[in-house]
This record gives sequence, C-alpha cells and structure tokens, in this order.
Amino acid sequence: MRFKRKSIITVKDATRMAFRSMDNRFNAIRLCQAVRHLTGRAFLMDATILRRLRELREEDPEIFTYRVIDSEESIYSKQNSKTQNGQIQLRNQAEPCM
Repeated sequence: MRFKRKSIITVKDATRMAFRSMDNRFNAIRLCQAVRHLTGRAFLMDATILRRLRELREEDPEIFTYRVIDSEESIYSKQNSKTQNGQIQLRNQAEPCM
C-alpha cells in the first residue's frame, strides 16, 4: 500500500533547506513558517517541524549543530566551528542563490 504524498518536498528536506537559510540566530517560528512555505502545507504542526530538526541534528551533527538560547522565546543559535587556518567560520551557511 502506497501513501499519497502531502507535498512535493518532504518535511525533513524542507526543514534542512529552511535551517540552512536561517541567520546564525533565529526564531523557531520563522523556521516553521519557512518550512510551511516550502512544503505548501499551511497547517503543518510546529512540533513535527522541530522533531525533524532534532532528527537532522542526530543524523548529521557536523552540519546541524544548534542550541536553544532562549526557551521562552524559542530562539535558536547555530554553533560555530574553526576552519583549518584557525579562523572562525559559521556552520550551516546557506548556499548562494543564483
């Protein structure tokens, strides 16, 4: 039995794209709005989106490293890493758009 897809893009893929497009410091509400926009699903639950974000962090902690800096306001911060020459480089930077 095959399930009908609810959108062209999966919630996990949309979460991946939205996370990479977020600034270094972002609000969970903005992330959820971006995922809803990408999937075209206006009633997608916040908990589902944030669950997918946690799954992405578990699967690939090198890319999806973040921490909650204000739990009341749901503000997240992407974590930094050092490059080979010692300069600070932000992880999770969005790819340049053409």
